[in-house]
Amino acid sequence: MHIPKFALGISYFEEKDVFVDDIIIRVFISEKADDDGEKIIEQVFFRKDMSSLPDQSMKGQKIFSPIIIAGFVLPYPGFLKVRAFCGSTVTPMGSLPVKQGSIVSVPVQ
Repeated sequence: MHIPKFALGISYFEEKDVFVDDIIIRVFISEKADDDGEKIIEQVFFRKDMSSLPDQSMKGQKIFSPIIIAGFVLPYPGFLKVRAFCGSTVTPMGSLPVKQGSIVSVPVQ
């Protein structure tokens, strides 16, 4: 399935000084909702580039970044799943069912 342009907005927040590893955002495609399937996109965000949250009482860090792909080809309809990896911690960030000819947004699972 060919999608002329595909974009994801990545929003990631964490408590400051809890993790030391860089954050890797990975997007997977799977035919089943309960399986991560195969990795199709990977983007590394370096910890040194994270910005602090504006509210100093929260003592957190954030990343906001678009991931834009022109000429995005999916091998089959299924589920796109976004995961954040930081060391051994994996955080599910969202899931998007993709059917032939349509993309429908759903809440984070």
